[in-house]
Amino acid sequence: MKPRMLKSLATMALCAAGSIHAAETAVMSPIPWDAQGQFLEELQVPDQGVVEACEKLTAGAKVHWRYEADAPLDFNVHYHKGKKVTMPVRKDRTAKAEALFKAATAQEYCWMWSNKSGAPVWLTLQLQRR
Repeated sequence: MKPRMLKSLATMALCAAGSIHAAETAVMSPIPWDAQGQFLEELQVPDQGVVEACEKLTAGAKVHWRYEADAPLDFNVHYHKGKKVTMPVRKDRTAKAEALFKAATAQEYCWMWSNKSGAPVWLTLQLQRR
């Protein structure tokens, strides 16, 4: 797969999360799943930027997620309820991680990466619905 900038595929929006102070956020919502229920992408997270992939999930829905980056990023899976942000998954300064996520409630969940490294970071992301 040829690397490409997510910004060219996504809607640009200001980040609404109070704890994130990035100038812009690249957001994909809904996630463009393929016929096998998978999403695979290589993208660049800009310095001081944020990338999110968001999807509405039903309670009990499962998504296996995996990522690998060429430098540590802050990562979380979160959802918004009013102004409150809940993060069922959070990993600070990691370049590689994976797990199976199970939605506790019906919500729009976002997989989010924040880059505070001082330079752009390449990220390979894989999501698989189960």
